Amino acid sequence: MGTLKFVRVLAAALTLGFSLSAQSKDPWIGDWKLNVSKSTYYPGPPPQSQSVKVEPLEGVIRYVFDGITGQGAKRHFEYSAKFDGKYRPVQGNQDVDAVAFKLTGERSYKQLNKKDGNIFVAISTFSADGKVWTQAATGKDAQGRPFKNTQVRERQ
Repeated sequence: MGTLKFVRVLAAALTLGFSLSAQSKDPWIGDWKLNVSKSTYYPGPPPQSQSVKVEPLEGVIRYVFDGITGQGAKRHFEYSAKFDGKYRPVQGNQDVDAVAFKLTGERSYKQLNKKDGNIFVAISTFSADGKVWTQAATGKDAQGRPFKNTQVRERQ
């Protein structure tokens, strides 16, 4: 009777261990969906929808964005980054030519976005439970107008 109980406890512990080890220690890795109602865009308009897939890939982190703009246009862009502060190109985004990332904590990083020599900053933070990604971006758009956006994404 004691042996059977031991085997069950051992099996449960191993299952939990494998489950935890399969999860990434990096809170940004995963599939995310923008919660438009919790996000703010100034001056706007906000996108109608957006999803982001973040995955490790050959020494970098790959970001793939798909969505619909506030004007109803489909949008797809992607880039790869490292937390080394070096700029890397962005493909398919008319608002950003290159990005550079720097870690600021275990669950946060700073993203520098460059467009035609102008730089704007986005700060990403991830909730302790790993379910919410909040990104606050400030800067000037291509026309020189200031903007301040806070995007709230939820893990899928």
